[in-house]
Amino acid sequence: MDLKLIGDTVSSICEAIANVLDVDVIVVDNDLTIIGNTYKYMLENDIDVTDNSIVASSISDRHNKIVMDINDFEKCRICKNNAICKIRGVISIPIMHESQMLGAIGLMLESYEKQEKFSENLRGITTFLENMAELLISKLVSVEQVNRIEVINHKIEHIVTNVKDGIVYLDKDNRISYYNNVFKSYFNIEEDVKHQKIDQIINHTIIKNYLFSKKNLSDEVFVLQNSNVNFKGLISCVNTNLNSEYLGTVITFRKIEETFRVMNEMLNNKSSVKMNHLICNDDDMRRAAEEARRIAIHDEHVLITGESGTGKKTFAYSIHNFSDRKANYVITIDCKYLPRTYFLSELFGIGESMINPGMMQLAHKGTIVFNEITHLPLNIQMDLLKYITTGEIELEAGIVIKEVDVRIIGTTQYDILDKIRQGYFNEELYYRLNANALYLKPLKERSPDDFEEFVLKFLDVYAKIFSKPTFCIEAEAIEVLKNEIWEDNLTGLERFLEQLVCNSHQSMITRYMVEDELDRIHEVKIAKNRIMTYEEYERSFLENALNQYRGVKNQIDIVADKLGIGRATLYRKINKYNMTS
Repeated sequence: MDLKLIGDTVSSICEAIANVLDVDVIVVDNDLTIIGNTYKYMLENDIDVTDNSIVASSISDRHNKIVMDINDFEKCRICKNNAICKIRGVISIPIMHESQMLGAIGLMLESYEKQEKFSENLRGITTFLENMAELLISKLVSVEQVNRIEVINHKIEHIVTNVKDGIVYLDKDNRISYYNNVFKSYFNIEEDVKHQKIDQIINHTIIKNYLFSKKNLSDEVFVLQNSNVNFKGLISCVNTNLNSEYLGTVITFRKIEETFRVMNEMLNNKSSVKMNHLICNDDDMRRAAEEARRIAIHDEHVLITGESGTGKKTFAYSIHNFSDRKANYVITIDCKYLPRTYFLSELFGIGESMINPGMMQLAHKGTIVFNEITHLPLNIQMDLLKYITTGEIELEAGIVIKEVDVRIIGTTQYDILDKIRQGYFNEELYYRLNANALYLKPLKERSPDDFEEFVLKFLDVYAKIFSKPTFCIEAEAIEVLKNEIWEDNLTGLERFLEQLVCNSHQSMITRYMVEDELDRIHEVKIAKNRIMTYEEYERSFLENALNQYRGVKNQIDIVADKLGIGRATLYRKINKYNMTS
């Protein structure tokens, strides 16, 4: 028996496994010839099946080979290509019929994240691959392949139920022969839809076009929104063939949120700030920390006020990590710097692309921190108020999302009551958030113990960042720092100490070092605040404008148009100030 006889089916099975498990897959025969393969993450040259490989070992030993770290496999460890090999782990399952060895199925794990993920469900994945090996064998043994696929689908049902993707298997008549619970959840299906036509369950152009053409699809954007369904994500369709005969299709649906959650992990949206990290020797700040603990435990929305740089975001993150939401995401939205036109799409996922799920949905079971919340547009304030009062998010076209659970933390340095009087902030939203309010004192009003602890903390942090030995600081130096008026409070103090550590060549910070650095900063501020003459200002303005379009074709025309002056005028000014374009 030779796997080459069912090469098309082998390739289809490889793609099906790759879509389910999101990993590169190969199938080799007994001679180590690759019959089927997928290259989702690796190139063809990255996978080399030799006599010394893990896959070859599983064939020769006639046993499953599970090597989650290639350095645990002696032949890989001593391989001259070990350092540049992109494969971090391999799961190899031999394909045997009775006593005859036919080949093997191999999963190529290309990252440590895959190693960890697969380790959690190793038995299920191994069982799944063994079933896939049986499927290949059955295609060589019998013409009754459709029935065998049904049997295999039932065997792997418990495995794919735990996969985050929605999975559907269609028979050759486009009827559903298998689906998992994730698929039912994505499309809000309550009844049994087995043996029904897929296009009768999901009425969508992409589905209809696929059924007509039978061309494989890979990660196509798929959006279906109506009064009953709100799905935005990706769809893949892979045909299963035997000797050019079409047998069925594996369809996978992946919600776009899963991709964004991976991005959140990469962006470290799970803050490490804890309550015990807060510096609160000051009596008022100690009471604020105690109130923060109470708010965190009772899972309430909160408003944190205080001058710029007083630690509002730090308190917000510590509240999140002291609550039952700590295992989920804390997402910060800087309202002051986000363009007004982006709020709808960024916050609620409303926009032309229709693929962005929005921060509210991504932060489900977690926390959103609205930094400088008074900069939120009034219409967004109303949407936020509606969510707080009803727990619902209303998207465009009347679509309402109810399954969103987010704690709201607002921060601001401004007088919100004054903003309300000016008509810039919704009064009811203020009272909803202000029911749990925290005020953080400016640095100059905090206790000397707090100030000194902040200084020591920042020195230690930046000594590690700049790979310098531990710093000590004279008491007189701390006194000089304490008497300085710090713009942006803790942020200003931190920036100063960062610069001081960066420029310091000795481990003892003296009073004179602090005073010299402060004098230098004050001189820079004075220089910046000097009023320029009109000609100095005009020259600086023109230089900035020209630099923005330096190297761009038709630079002079573009700059002149942007400035609202003629080409001749612009050339005259360039010559006047001896500038180069």
